[in-house]
Amino acid sequence: MPDTSGPGTIVQLGDSTAAGYCGRLLATSGRQVISVVTAGSAAASDGSPAELATRAYLAQGKVAIDASSDLQPALALIADAECLITDRTLGELAAFGIATDLETARKRPLVVVSITPWGSDGPPAMRNATDLLMFHGGGLGVITPRFANNPEEPPLRLGYPVSDYLLGLNAAVAAMAGINHLRETGEGSVIDCSGQHAVAHAEGLYFAYDSYEQRNSTRVSQPGLAPFHFLPCLDGYVMIICPEEHQWRSLVTLMGSPEWAEAETFATSASRALYWDAIEPLVVEWLADKTREELYHRAQAARVPLAPVNNVDSLLSSAHLRSREFFSDLETAGRTFQAPGRPYRQTGPSVQH
Repeated sequence: MPDTSGPGTIVQLGDSTAAGYCGRLLATSGRQVISVVTAGSAAASDGSPAELATRAYLAQGKVAIDASSDLQPALALIADAECLITDRTLGELAAFGIATDLETARKRPLVVVSITPWGSDGPPAMRNATDLLMFHGGGLGVITPRFANNPEEPPLRLGYPVSDYLLGLNAAVAAMAGINHLRETGEGSVIDCSGQHAVAHAEGLYFAYDSYEQRNSTRVSQPGLAPFHFLPCLDGYVMIICPEEHQWRSLVTLMGSPEWAEAETFATSASRALYWDAIEPLVVEWLADKTREELYHRAQAARVPLAPVNNVDSLLSSAHLRSREFFSDLETAGRTFQAPGRPYRQTGPSVQH
């Protein structure tokens, strides 16, 4: 696998959140990303504090050029670039003189990545679909929150703009795959990224339930194995996932081997799911006087799959994330704020053939 962090310019044409996050991931990985500011782009000083902070976050590591009055310099950059990431559809790129047919793409040393809500062949009504529409159109809204007890409760809105970030992450991975292919073969490529598809991909195995188990997943469907639940503790919630027998036995030992855990009705993961209404208050009673951090470390030592459900404050103070230097300081409008870093960290040399 060739190194994708060396020379080779990436041009970002478009200021959508998804395209911006894709460019940010590539820029903070050591790639040279040039962000083209076109007519209609939001001014750097316009917007609420939250909007300004988001814009500064997405711009991190990039070089910006102003093409609001003349796009020709930007088109010249694209002609010499290794990769173009854009929030235009493949059809819209034709207006810039950028061919996106497969035959031309293979002969041209350029990776074109189109990043739009519904893909280039999506319905016109979804051309400017919002994060919320992608969230529900891709299916995550149907299963959020998982294991809700009340079917009358409305779907839970995840933090904005999670769908845009999922799309940007998928596009960044696809861009790097295209660059690898270009460096190996000399062939360019055209990659059409859809936000709806990216959100659907995030659902993972939930799509398979209908085919393999003849059941549909919804936000009120219950797990077929247990424990597989969010549970309250002293200062919030933890998630416990112990569907396998050895995991359950480790949890029982961690809880002090209570007598009730040996009941025949709790003998298998499936029966524990069936009788979860009897098990849950007993586990919650054990959790009640323990903090998320205490439970997390005790479970880790006992090899029990348990994780704290963090809020923003606990994430910012996390010793684990601090040790990985996950957060960085960013300044905008005279204010400094903590921003999340890359979702991974490379400590060794770049991967080579």
